[in-house]
This record gives sequence, C-alpha cells and structure tokens, in this order.
Amino acid sequence: MRIGIIIGRIGGVDGVALETEKWIDILKKLGNEVFIMSGEFESWKMDYDHDYLFPALSFFSAEAEWEQRKAFFEPDEDPDILLDHVENWSNIIEEAMRKWVTDKKIEVLLSENASALPCQLSMGVAIKKLIQKTGLPIVTHDHDFHWERGERYVSIHPEINQFVDDNFPLLLPNVKHAVINTFGAETFKNRFDIDATLVPNVMDFNRVYGVPTA
Repeated sequence: MRIGIIIGRIGGVDGVALETEKWIDILKKLGNEVFIMSGEFESWKMDYDHDYLFPALSFFSAEAEWEQRKAFFEPDEDPDILLDHVENWSNIIEEAMRKWVTDKKIEVLLSENASALPCQLSMGVAIKKLIQKTGLPIVTHDHDFHWERGERYVSIHPEINQFVDDNFPLLLPNVKHAVINTFGAETFKNRFDIDATLVPNVMDFNRVYGVPTA
C-alpha cells in the first residue's frame, strides 16, 4: 500500500516526530511504501522520491506564526480577518497536498497530530478539505487536543473558538482515529461517541540510548 504521511516536522526530538518515525519503520517492515510531506525535515536524510519538503506546513512559517498570534495572543477586533486568511491559505495548501497525493498515487493518509491540535491552523483545515474532496481514507494519529492545554488555544472571539471546535479534531465519516492513551480514547467516546483505537507510545529497547543511528 502507498501511504502518505502529513506532518509539521519530522526528524526532531518532539514526541510526535519520534513516534512517527516508529510508525514509518513498522509500516515499511509490513511491506508498505511510505511518502512524507512535511514542513521541516530536521536531522533527516531525505529521499526525494518519497520525502517532500513543503515549508508552508512548518509550525514556524510566517503564515502559521501569524495565525497563532492573531487567533490566541494578539487578536484583531474583527475575527474575520483571521478566518478569511485561513480559508484562503488552506486552499493553497490543499491544492499542493492534492497534487502530491495524485503524483505519488497515495492510497491512504496518516495525519500526525495535524488534525488534532490546532497549532497549525491552515494545515489542519487543508487536510480536512483534502479528505472532503478526494474521499481518501485517513488515520489521524492524535497525540493531544486543544482542551488539554488549558487556555493556550482559547480565543477572546467565540467565532474562533467555534472554528477550532469545528476543525480539531477531524470528524468526518471516512476518518479513523488513533490515540496514545486511555484518556484520549475515553474522551473521544464521551465527547463524540467515537471508538478511537488506542496505540500507546512505545520505547525501542533494542536501540542504544544516547547514540546517534545516522
């Protein structure tokens, strides 16, 4: 199977990136061909046939940082300024994603926390638009959610809070959710009446600690 992974960054030491590497390793061992679309490849030897750098997906892109600031830290008086920007910018990102999916003949997608936590608004919305337009099956690997972060993802504007609730996590009929702990599974059942699959984070005890492998 040809599997496409969408992630903000990979190759670093954050939990999402580290767990994604483990999933990639297992998926390849199971005989799948894995393609990655990411905003950053940090400490990662890129295979340009399978790895696609698209900087707009980076958490540190100018657009992503502006969106976070206007949504949660320095909001404008009119929330439509942000919402219109996300609508337009997510269309651009979705178009690039759709071209990537078509070029690589991707059969199923894996969204790495991009559809769970609103830390990259346009990327999350673009993934939703991609699924709505293509009907591709997708697994969202949901590590954490905005309601677990206190006030971090709360806006002074009800419209923006509603926008976050409407798009994170991704709730569409052809979406399967994988969560990392029992709390996540219980939350999905209680909030959305959805049975998420529990896939705990794991340690590779055969890998020597503190020694680079590449």
